[in-house]
Amino acid sequence: MLNKTILTKVARVCLILDNPLRDIDGIILLASELAINNVEVFVVPMYDQSFDVVALMPDLIVSNCARSDNYEQLSRYKMMGIKVAILDTEGTPSVGPDEFSLKVKKLNYEKIIDLYCFWGVDQYEAFKRNSVLPKNTLALTGCPRFDFCSHNLKKTLPETKIQKDFILINTRFPSINPRFTTGIDEERQGIIDAGYTAEWADLYLTDCQNSYEKFIEVIEKLAIKFTNQIFVIRPHTFENSKGYDSLLKFDNIHVQQEGTSIEWTNAATLLIHQNCTTSVEAVLLNKEVISLEWFNTKIMKGEGSPSSISFQPKNQKDLEKLLSDIISNKPLNTNNKLFKIRNDLIKAQYLSNDGNSTKRVTEAIINVLSSKSIPKFSLLPHFSTRSKLLFSLKKILGYKLYHFLKRVVQGSKHDMRIKAKLFNLKHVNSIISRIDLAVPGQRNVNICYASKNDMSNKRLSSGNVIKISLK
Repeated sequence: MLNKTILTKVARVCLILDNPLRDIDGIILLASELAINNVEVFVVPMYDQSFDVVALMPDLIVSNCARSDNYEQLSRYKMMGIKVAILDTEGTPSVGPDEFSLKVKKLNYEKIIDLYCFWGVDQYEAFKRNSVLPKNTLALTGCPRFDFCSHNLKKTLPETKIQKDFILINTRFPSINPRFTTGIDEERQGIIDAGYTAEWADLYLTDCQNSYEKFIEVIEKLAIKFTNQIFVIRPHTFENSKGYDSLLKFDNIHVQQEGTSIEWTNAATLLIHQNCTTSVEAVLLNKEVISLEWFNTKIMKGEGSPSSISFQPKNQKDLEKLLSDIISNKPLNTNNKLFKIRNDLIKAQYLSNDGNSTKRVTEAIINVLSSKSIPKFSLLPHFSTRSKLLFSLKKILGYKLYHFLKRVVQGSKHDMRIKAKLFNLKHVNSIISRIDLAVPGQRNVNICYASKNDMSNKRLSSGNVIKISLK
């Protein structure tokens, strides 16, 4: 039973949007639900948050993760009197729930985080079991973006450019085919900074490189074998799509990196993957799933691998036999054991396919907003000298001048990173319109760019924040 706490006055909440390709539908769905519950919502691009959150001074910020690389940033928000909630956009880390929970525990977030929303039961129980955060800050909610896999919202998904009879191939090689970093060396350092050993990072990257090359070889053979079948490759949102340009020599292969993975999976005949959690989305959408297991490795799979919910051909010949059956409309042998494995994994990692994750997150946020004000975080963490300098520079220079100077130093790389994570008013309006088809009359909201009147410090405004509020 969902709580029915009602806000007696308008509250202000910032939602951090990490990657529009993956997260925008779920974030806008949550924003609209919060708005009809008396909340002014500001959707903030990931790379603009250090300016816009400080400029907006909301009552609460919903961050996309609690990791080592944003500990200082979330600490600063808390010191300013802003409540901090976590709605992780990568809620099923491959290291397993206990190992992940202990990594978060080592960061000492217990005095900073007011609310942590969990995708599934396993991670929620691990946080409780390992006393990572106070129990009253933990909420088992599910993730809003997966509400679009439920019956009610699935019908609102937009059509893809290729509308039918295609086989979707989702790739997952951002570490050796990166979109937002300078290359493998930077990715390697990022893995080490996340708490892994250099030896583990090297083994992982080697396995990824070998698998990436084999993956491309498999796709080439499929394109040659099934000349009349369309294949759509959708690179991971953090991958560089140009890494698959060599496959465009085949007329029946398309590379698409736009729209959400749920949109493409919903339109596909089936999904082929390796270690990709979009396979769970496929199951939620009643699509069949094939995992390329014969060249998978233990270090790449990690714990809680989605391989178990997939058909697992033993070699290229087995894969081609499976595809032949599917193309010929022969039913696959989806037995009771596989159904149970799928249902158990959904509960463990995604909670449910009931379409109510957004409502559960909304209620959890409203409960925190309604609670008595929490004093500012008075125990100053040890901020690095670099962090202190950057924070001061941003406040002194303001958004425009700071980014002008970064552009001079970094050139096109800076613009590429910023622009790749931006979104616009037209896109947000289209999502709200689609939501209204499923829940008519309940999305009576205003959508606009946040104005300088919304800001307590106008010089820090990026101009990229979208405001969603009740009419």
